[in-house]
Amino acid sequence: MPAVLVAEAPIMFLLIRIVVAGFAWLPGVAENPVGRAGLWLVGLSLLLQPVLISRAGRSAARLGPRRAEATWWEALTSWPYRLPPDVELLRDIEYVPGLAFDLYRPNVRGGRLPCLVYLHGGSWGGGDPRRQFRPIVHYLARNGWAVASIRYPLSPQATFPDHLLGPVGMLDWLDENAIDFEIDPDRVAIAGGSSGAHLASLSALSGDKRIKAAIGLYGVYDFMNRHAHRADWPVIPQRVMKTTSATDPDRYRLASPVDQAHPDAPPFLLIHGDYDSLVPIAETHFFAGSLSAAGSPIEVIAVRWGQHAFDVLAGARSRALAPVIEDFLTRQVLAP
Repeated sequence: MPAVLVAEAPIMFLLIRIVVAGFAWLPGVAENPVGRAGLWLVGLSLLLQPVLISRAGRSAARLGPRRAEATWWEALTSWPYRLPPDVELLRDIEYVPGLAFDLYRPNVRGGRLPCLVYLHGGSWGGGDPRRQFRPIVHYLARNGWAVASIRYPLSPQATFPDHLLGPVGMLDWLDENAIDFEIDPDRVAIAGGSSGAHLASLSALSGDKRIKAAIGLYGVYDFMNRHAHRADWPVIPQRVMKTTSATDPDRYRLASPVDQAHPDAPPFLLIHGDYDSLVPIAETHFFAGSLSAAGSPIEVIAVRWGQHAFDVLAGARSRALAPVIEDFLTRQVLAP
């Protein structure tokens, strides 16, 4: 989280450091070696802060021409980030027993809406769907989309593939209830971040024709970790799979989107920060290569200087990505 705060909210981080520097001048703090060393470190971080602000702005500008969505002034003045007045939020709609979703949609609707099903990140065992992907969810809702942000079975209670009962159940719910909520069940895409990207990708690769397009943000796509792109996290064998890749390699391959690519897969958009310190961008490139080799449509966006979970804060990168994601969905889901 500190890395995300520094990268995605540098102005806020700057203000925090200024306050810390102010306290450092209190009587007695700067009169001992430890206090003086801390003061020097705070001063050095303040000097480097403009570099982070400049990087974030340039990173956002690279993502597209609609720069107004990515201004740091807007990001600063909108803290805490709130629901836009022209977006309606329906909370806690139960779609299967014990699991619910939040539905975002425009206040003014002129017909059935296309729908994006979003799966939050959180290492398959946690995460808050109301704090992730927010600028993009709100942007899509303001531009004619319904976004269903779902809660799904979590580990350790859930053992893979139980987590996938969430997106499957959501698609089944849409089949039966979409019309009542002014949603078009024939125009549905799926997206997710981190562990949610893993589950969204597997859902899209399952052969379910109801999914017309898929978006993965900084996802985990190779449970075998065969190229050691990331650390061998104990959470996967201990809490998610409840077995090891050495003991059950076939099951690990079934859980790896890189091994499930096929030519009939829906179009994919993969987004990843090139400064991701938790899941390096090489994981996404590996998955993209697998999709490309299978003949599946694939687009990749490398977010310059982007950290893992950069969309948790309403920073410039998330805001700049929103129209890019909308463009992909328009081309792949709405185009005749």
